[in-house]
Amino acid sequence: MSSYEEHLDVARNHLTEAYKLLEKGNPFDATEKVWAAVRHATTALTLKVLGEATPPKGCYGADGRFR
Repeated sequence: MSSYEEHLDVARNHLTEAYKLLEKGNPFDATEKVWAAVRHATTALTLKVLGEATPPKGCYGADGRFR
């Protein structure tokens, strides 16, 4: 996947699957689908804001704060 739109589509699909799994009484698999949706939504946000899927190296100090 290269665009943030693709990651958002995948996130929506995972959420749809999670709702179906909850309706079937399967909260454990639904939780995994929700987590995957969060991961893809986070990647989409990072792509949209930074233009890449991961933050650039060296942007965070030893304390974990953005420089």
